[in-house]
Amino acid sequence: MEYGYAVRKEPQYARWIGLGVRFFLSASLTAALTVGGYAPFALGCIAASGAGMEGVSAFLGGLSGALLLLPFSGLLPFAAAGILIVTASAAFRSAPFWSRRAVMPLCAAAMTLAVGAVTVLRAASQEALVSCLAAAGLTGAAAWFFRDFFETKRDRADGNGTLFLS
Repeated sequence: MEYGYAVRKEPQYARWIGLGVRFFLSASLTAALTVGGYAPFALGCIAASGAGMEGVSAFLGGLSGALLLLPFSGLLPFAAAGILIVTASAAFRSAPFWSRRAVMPLCAAAMTLAVGAVTVLRAASQEALVSCLAAAGLTGAAAWFFRDFFETKRDRADGNGTLFLS
């Protein structure tokens, strides 16, 4: 008789619930718009979800919310930033620097800034620049704090993610 290590996996329904939470949370956070028509909290939720099914679920939820709540001129930049965030997360998830806490929020802020730069260049106004910078900063902050929200209980240090969500 052979003995091996017992690996305890999380139940399948817990994973589906987590995917549903990410989907509906990012869909509802799309309604929280800033000046300039940005949805930084939904992008932060997508960034905090990471790669794999969790990130795709959050992206699809954010895209669904954007289809329902944003005008078409706001939908395209949101979708572009979301695709860039999920792609970067999938591409770099095995890189050693990606596990550092500040890398993903900075990457999400940079992706939002890169997509928003097109709007800023087209508008050529100081108000557009300030709203784009504010949206990039809020995206990074949301990714930072939502990461705490999505961690498991044993890994969670404090309730900053839940407080930020409130």
